[in-house]
Amino acid sequence: MTKNLCFSQRLAHDYFGILPEEVWQIIIKDLPDLKAQLHRIIDDLK
Repeated sequence: MTKNLCFSQRLAHDYFGILPEEVWQIIIKDLPDLKAQLHRIIDDLK
């Protein structure tokens, strides 16, 4: 999760320095894990 937070800071403060390929890699590699974690958290709250 820290990696995503660091990226969000870069995105907010260095928008034009972000490469589209970097964004795509995050979507492909990290988003599925984040989605699974969020589903587990939601399930635990039920």
